[in-house]
Amino acid sequence: MLSEENIARARAHLGYVGTSPQYGLAWGLPIAVPMASQFEGAIRHILAVHENRVIEMLDVMDAIECQMVKATKLLIAQEAASGAKPNLNVGDDLEHEYVRWAWRLCDLLNCVPNPYSERFKAGRRSNVGNVRVIG
Repeated sequence: MLSEENIARARAHLGYVGTSPQYGLAWGLPIAVPMASQFEGAIRHILAVHENRVIEMLDVMDAIECQMVKATKLLIAQEAASGAKPNLNVGDDLEHEYVRWAWRLCDLLNCVPNPYSERFKAGRRSNVGNVRVIG
């Protein structure tokens, strides 16, 4: 079973807030609230053979997130030093890569990221649970 630390990392990366899961009652049994229940069930029941892969994906996502912070600091420093408008595509490219890895993690867990997370509202597969109707 994944450690609580790795479960918390996955929860944060997929937009399921940095708090403990919320529970309710259904037929007298405690269950995770509907939005997070699919994720919580998946992450807590991951097959042992996939645990290392989940951790590797979390490590990649941590690294991309660190690169986003570094890129933001560099852009701010460049703008302050030269007064020129910095290339903002760097952050967008890193964000796109981060979201791509988040979806890969979701594919492994057979769940979706939090559809209310700002990070997953824009970009590929952002309309989780919504069906586009063409009339």
